[in-house]
Amino acid sequence: MPRKMRVILSQAVNREDPREMGIAPIGLAYLSAYVKAHESDIEFRFAESAEEILASEPDVVGISAVSQSSGLANVLARDLRQNDYEGPILLGGYHVTAVPGSLSEDYDLGVLGEGEQTLLEVLRLIRDDRQSWKEKRASVPGICFSDGRRVVTTGRREQIRPLDCVPHPYREMLVDKWAPMHGGVHYVYSSRGCPYSCSFCSSSQFWGSARYFSARYLLDELVDLAQRYHASYFFFYDDLFTADRRRLEELSDLMLAEGLEHEVESMCNVRASGIDDDICRVLKRMNIN
Repeated sequence: MPRKMRVILSQAVNREDPREMGIAPIGLAYLSAYVKAHESDIEFRFAESAEEILASEPDVVGISAVSQSSGLANVLARDLRQNDYEGPILLGGYHVTAVPGSLSEDYDLGVLGEGEQTLLEVLRLIRDDRQSWKEKRASVPGICFSDGRRVVTTGRREQIRPLDCVPHPYREMLVDKWAPMHGGVHYVYSSRGCPYSCSFCSSSQFWGSARYFSARYLLDELVDLAQRYHASYFFFYDDLFTADRRRLEELSDLMLAEGLEHEVESMCNVRASGIDDDICRVLKRMNIN
């Protein structure tokens, strides 16, 4: 039996900066969960250094980077090439989405914006036509690549709707690399995007319009985190957790019915102009500090 297609995912971060140490790359876990739900012959691993990636004998390497870590991502891709890795290297994240023209020659393509469907299509293309897949890249929406003269884009892909179509993140990929995955703070994304379009923020450019996971979807994820990983703290890391009041109240009711508010404390991001007594009461019921 041939081995599964092995995809190594990495996130460019400054590991010497303590601010970068606590937030696990949940975005990569969403990507791997989505592909695994649609393809049984593709496996994912998480790695950081070029040495570790090469030791895993990858068929494909995917690197994620924001603007402040884009230089580190480029160094990682260059190190892979200089160590004779000839397989596909993909780049995703906020920076390449905002500035696709910055894609370096070490990458075979960049993924623009929301990546689950795009990554699935690209991996299928590579798997099914390993020799000439690059010649077919232009048929894939939501990417950028160099045609030898300039970086071209294929337009943005339509948003995933409803968001509940995306499986819960495949956190198992991260447990050996990112502490704390057992106990401690667990970061949870209950939405994508933001209803506001602030000039200083890249969220609306990356995600498009705001979309929300359902309250039931979130409860199932929270229960799993509490039971499997013994979470002691949930950090709802959305741009604006309280944007959908009806969903917030429904999630609060579900958490109370499950008894989660007694087991786990929580924290979230809010907008000062959107806070009132009713919102505060709901957040207090959820044990959000």
